[in-house]
Amino acid sequence: MKNKNLIVFCAPHSILKKHFFITDDSAGSPAPMKVIEYLPVGFDSTHIFLHQEENLERRDQKDLENTYNINIHYVSKYRIVGLVQQIIIYFKLYFDKRDEFFFCYGMGYNSIASYICARLTRNKSILRLYGTFLYEYVCRRDRSIYKNPKRLLEFITLKLRHDKVVVTEDGTGGREVLDYFKIPTDKQFVAYNGLDIVSFRQIPEFYDFVGNSANIFVSVSRLARWKRIDLVLKWFSQLVESGIIECPKLIIIGDGSRLKDYKVEAKLLGIEQHVLFTGGISSDRVNWVLKKSKYFVSFYEAGNVGNTLLEAMRLGCIPIVRDTGLTRQTIKDDVNGFCLPALEERLLDNCGNFARKLAELNLEEIEANVNKFSFENISSWKERMQRELLFIKG
Repeated sequence: MKNKNLIVFCAPHSILKKHFFITDDSAGSPAPMKVIEYLPVGFDSTHIFLHQEENLERRDQKDLENTYNINIHYVSKYRIVGLVQQIIIYFKLYFDKRDEFFFCYGMGYNSIASYICARLTRNKSILRLYGTFLYEYVCRRDRSIYKNPKRLLEFITLKLRHDKVVVTEDGTGGREVLDYFKIPTDKQFVAYNGLDIVSFRQIPEFYDFVGNSANIFVSVSRLARWKRIDLVLKWFSQLVESGIIECPKLIIIGDGSRLKDYKVEAKLLGIEQHVLFTGGISSDRVNWVLKKSKYFVSFYEAGNVGNTLLEAMRLGCIPIVRDTGLTRQTIKDDVNGFCLPALEERLLDNCGNFARKLAELNLEEIEANVNKFSFENISSWKERMQRELLFIKG
C-alpha cells in the first residue's frame, strides 16, 4: 500500500508561532492550531509550508516537529512569491517520493498552489476555509467583489474544482456559498469547530471590578476592525445610560493594535468605570471569565459563531449577537440567545427596548436551551477532526 503524505499549504495568518503555543497574548482556542495538531495523525508524513514572518525559534520548531511528526518549510510572506515557492518545494518532495500518494491541503488562497500541484501530479486537492467573507458578495450581492482584491482571491479559490472542500460553520454562510459555486454536496464538509475546555485560572482584578454585579457581559476576540468592538462599546454605553440593567459590567478580552483606541473611546463614552480591558490572556483565564459571566457579546461583521461563542455557550453564557451572515441559523432570538439587528443604526436605536426585555425576561429557559444546543451540536476537537479526516481520505 502506498504511503499517504499530507502537504499543508500554509494559512495566510499565523498558525504556529502565535497559536500553537498557548501564551499570555492568546484569546480563545484558534481553529488552525487544532487542525494542525490532529491532522498528522491520519498520515504517514506531514509537511507544512509556513510564511517566513512566522519563523519559530529553532528549538521550538524541532520540539514541534518531533511532538506532532511534522516537517516545517518556510516560504516568503509575499503572496505570489510564497505561492511559487510552495509549488517548487512540493515538486521536490514529490520527486523524492514519486511512488507515494499526496493529499494537498490548501488553506485560504494558498489552495491555488495546492490545486496546481495536485492536478499536475494526479493527487487529491482539498480546500480548507475557516469561514468565508463571500456571502454578502455572491449570495446577497450587497457588494461588488471586483472592488475588493482580497475577496476576489477567495472567489478564485472557490472557482477551482477541488476534490473536497472543508468549511467551518461559523455563521458566515459557508454552505450557501459552496452551493452558489455549485460544489456537489458529497464534496462539502461544513461543521462547527470542536471544543475542549480543560482548565480554569482566575484573573486577579475580576472581583474588584465586578463587585456585586450579577450582570456581567463579556466579549472575546482579537481587536481587529471587523470584530467591531467599537460597536460593542457604543451599544453598551446606551445600555448603561438606560439605567434599566442593574450595575452592568463589560469585560473585553483580547489584544491588538486598536486596544488603546478602544480604551480612549470607553472614556469618551463615559463608561470607563463599567468596562475592563484585560488585554490578551491565557485560555484558562478566558475560560474562568466566561464561566463567571452572564452574557457573551459578539458583533462581528461577517458572522458570529466563532470558537469563543461556542466556548461561552458551553460555559453557560447567554449569547447576544449581531445578525450578520447567517448567525440566526445557530442563535435563535429569544430561544438560545438574542439575535440583534445587523444594521448598526437599528441595533443602537433598539438598545433601550432590548434592555427592558432583558430585565423582564425569565432567562432560565434560554439558559437551558443554550446548554442543550452546546451539548447536542458541539463535539470534542478529537472527534471533530476524526470526522474531517474520514471525509478527506474517503
